[in-house]
Amino acid sequence: MSDTAKAGFCRQCGQNVWLTPEGVGTCGHPSSEIENAYETPIPNAEPEPVVVPVVVPAPEPVYASVAAPMPVATAPQLAPPGGPKKSPLKWILAAVAVLVVIALVVVFFPRARFEVSSFEVPESVMSGEDAVVAVDIENKGWFGGEYDLIVLVDGEPAESTTVKLGGGAKELIEIPLTDIAPGKYELTLADWKDLGGTLWVKTDADFKVDSVVVTPNPMDIAKGSKATVLVSASNAGETDGDYTLSLTLDGKDIAERDVFIEGDSGVQETFDITVPGPGDSVLAVNGFTVDLPIYKIERPGNGKVFVNKLTGGSNQMKIINNFADDYLVVLTAPGEGKPVLLSVYVMSKSSTTVKGIKSGTYSVYYAYGAYWDTAGKKFTDRVGYGLFETDSKYTSSSSQYTIFTYTFGATGGAGVPTEDVTEDGFPKF
Repeated sequence: MSDTAKAGFCRQCGQNVWLTPEGVGTCGHPSSEIENAYETPIPNAEPEPVVVPVVVPAPEPVYASVAAPMPVATAPQLAPPGGPKKSPLKWILAAVAVLVVIALVVVFFPRARFEVSSFEVPESVMSGEDAVVAVDIENKGWFGGEYDLIVLVDGEPAESTTVKLGGGAKELIEIPLTDIAPGKYELTLADWKDLGGTLWVKTDADFKVDSVVVTPNPMDIAKGSKATVLVSASNAGETDGDYTLSLTLDGKDIAERDVFIEGDSGVQETFDITVPGPGDSVLAVNGFTVDLPIYKIERPGNGKVFVNKLTGGSNQMKIINNFADDYLVVLTAPGEGKPVLLSVYVMSKSSTTVKGIKSGTYSVYYAYGAYWDTAGKKFTDRVGYGLFETDSKYTSSSSQYTIFTYTFGATGGAGVPTEDVTEDGFPKF
């Protein structure tokens, strides 16, 4: 008896089986279902007889055969060349398992998942400055990725940047917004509109001096040389800032101070100054000017002669002042703009006489008022100026001379007509 037997793979059983000499499987399946037949040694175990059942496959014709008893191997079956064939069901189950794993990874462990925790917007910036917003962003996924941050100004895209973060990383991203016109704006993020704030782009500071008040004005240096200057300044812009106030008197620096002025607001600053002496001065604060007359108020005595270029004659000039104001009488050569030849001061309710006037024809001017400024040689209060319309002709000889009497506040008689003149038209000392 041979020590080998035939075996093959049965497609219906899905396993290796012994074969009869005719090629029929010991499982009863026909040779048409057997493939990869091969010779294999017979195990030493005592074989037991096996009855081969009759197999009737459908829908093929019925085959009837009686298999002779033959030994059945009890040892493990050997795989045919190329290995055993697997069931298609196993492939399907394996593919489903792979898909499930992929789905779990996609659902629970995404490549990148970005979240923004805060979006900081500055309250205000000056016009022309960049408004820098800050975004706290985190990638909560397992893998790195990119995300486009888009800043919206009043709902419209204004600036964007691409953020690259590894898995689990987070970063504070700063985004500058440029060239924003003055005004108030609502800032949000494209995908995070619940975060954001209001940005106020303020106009630049716009400083100016609104007013300057000097007390006293005019000044009487005979009473003191100190004065107080009240400066009102404002900021018409929306941005706070420091403003330097610079004071000058007749072009010379006398005081300086920095003041802080909030946007759309104003301040008042007080300065104490000392003036050097009498005169018509000009005080300026950052280009804002104020006339500051500085007087030396001293009332001259009655009959005080300031100028006399007409001595050497025998003529006389008498002045009677019936008014409450003091008077100054001036003689000049006829014609406008002539220099003073004689000037005399007459107090109110008083009279005086000037003697020794040489002969000639003279125009007669007068001024009246109160508070005489000895420095400027003029009245500083209730001031008026006039001119007698007819010139006065003084003549004298060895036997006679002329006396002209000028009465202010006469009660009767036909006087010489007068006319008003301006301060500029009045003769200067």
